[in-house]
Amino acid sequence: MAAGHQVGSVEAGQAAAGYMEKGATVIYVAAQGKLQGVLALADTLREESAQMIRDLSAVGVEPVLLTGDHEKCSRFYRWTAGHPGSALGLPAGR
Repeated sequence: MAAGHQVGSVEAGQAAAGYMEKGATVIYVAAQGKLQGVLALADTLREESAQMIRDLSAVGVEPVLLTGDHEKCSRFYRWTAGHPGSALGLPAGR
């Protein structure tokens, strides 16, 4: 897409924000400067993740999430897994 073309809409932005709140990375798809759609990519947590975090916390280990994802994604996965702790972002080019 060439610089200067406006791609997007209020609806697409709202949809993207909703996907991001649920832990997804959003990709806008455009052709000839016009929005064609929004893709939402997300990981799924293993079923045993929450129990593992509880087990580690019970023996005094503080889990830390290392991620290259955006903050909303990190927050969603920490909440989903029952991880009350912090997340550390990885630098670009990880």
